[in-house]
Amino acid sequence: KLPSCLCCNSASIMFLLLLLTCAMCLVTPADMNRLPGGSANISCSHSIPSYDRILWYKQQGAAMQLLGYMNVMFGNLEPGVNVTISGSAQQGQTCTLSIRDLSLSSSAVYFCAASYHSATSSQTSVQKPLWLTPPPTQRTPNIRRAEVQMQTAEAG
Repeated sequence: KLPSCLCCNSASIMFLLLLLTCAMCLVTPADMNRLPGGSANISCSHSIPSYDRILWYKQQGAAMQLLGYMNVMFGNLEPGVNVTISGSAQQGQTCTLSIRDLSLSSSAVYFCAASYHSATSSQTSVQKPLWLTPPPTQRTPNIRRAEVQMQTAEAG
């Protein structure tokens, strides 16, 4: 008889794997409240020697949006995002996501994911069907999250 934990569906197993590999990333702060019009900074660092890329995601509801990424020390933003990415993606360094001109639509969960650039390694991985995974030339990133909630300004 198989142990009961092996009866889980693949999504549950993937979730457990992500939780186990996340221990090597640190996101600060874990949550924050800000007023509209203000700004927010979220920092991410990792302890993985070969990883030199940090990706930033925003999640509202079920949808995940890639905001951009830091490749070693060079930030790359997706078109139309109201953020900046600065710092370094190397081991022990800090990569910061800065969100300016906050609005109610800024309320979301923000994730950082540590990975390595596919051109820096000769290793390959196999893409598994029906799993949401990075392209076959990348390992599954280490992911951490931070939550930003907006407050409404009270009239004095």
